[in-house]
Amino acid sequence: MEQLRVAQKTAKERGLENKARFVLQDYRKHQDTYDRVVSVGMLEHLGRRSLPKFFACVRDFLSPTGVALVHTIGNGYKPVMVNPWIRRHVFPGGYIPGLADFAKAIESADLPATDVEVLREHYALTLTQWLK
Repeated sequence: MEQLRVAQKTAKERGLENKARFVLQDYRKHQDTYDRVVSVGMLEHLGRRSLPKFFACVRDFLSPTGVALVHTIGNGYKPVMVNPWIRRHVFPGGYIPGLADFAKAIESADLPATDVEVLREHYALTLTQWLK
């Protein structure tokens, strides 16, 4: 709820309230279509079994020429259980998926994967900036 409030306030302050719309809603119930869909930091909260449904929803949200960008923390190796501290405090009920998990879910949704990029070193820089 706080993220929604801040997003709406920021859009208004920047004169963008008529160009951006923020909705607090379960993505599985959303009905609109878009030219662009961006998801940042959501997949690790879904769990492995929810990935196919998520990508099917992304497919349904896209217009015929639409493009999606999905950003997540992924596992660069064979997926393993998340350590208990992270599972409890960062991703309750979540799962850090591996590339094979993404590929299978994307294919099951009949979406083309046109680019995959691993920004592993960049995340360390991000964490360093957060710490500062």
